[in-house]
Amino acid sequence: TEYDFEHLILPPVEIASRGNKDIVKYLGRIDHALRNRSLDLRDLKLSELPQHLTTMERLDIINLDSNNIAFLGEHICALKALQLLSLDNNRLVSLPRSICLLEHLTELSSASNKLQSLPTEIGRLSALEILNLQENLLSELPSSF
Repeated sequence: TEYDFEHLILPPVEIASRGNKDIVKYLGRIDHALRNRSLDLRDLKLSELPQHLTTMERLDIINLDSNNIAFLGEHICALKALQLLSLDNNRLVSLPRSICLLEHLTELSSASNKLQSLPTEIGRLSALEILNLQENLLSELPSSF
């Protein structure tokens, strides 16, 4: 029997190290996302956005609430269909500039983080209708608003 390992999705090491229950939970959520274009990874104690998620280019919604994410990589821009990104209750101090390339993004929520600044281009997200930045450390908004 030949196996196709090219499309094999492995959970992040931080999930795999916790045992079968968390692995099954994570893979179930990935499976649901592949069928429904909506990914719910809240409350998984993730420290970063798993790299393999950027290959899921058709995702419309990602919920990463209540994790331990301190840094969101520039690779987020690969999720070109993304309409809703929720990052509430993490440890983010900044958002990557590439988030400004998500031209279909209508809702961005990053409440209850440690954001000190925003990318200067964030005001150019023309589809953005809802921006929730409550309970952060922001002192001003970029001039692009």
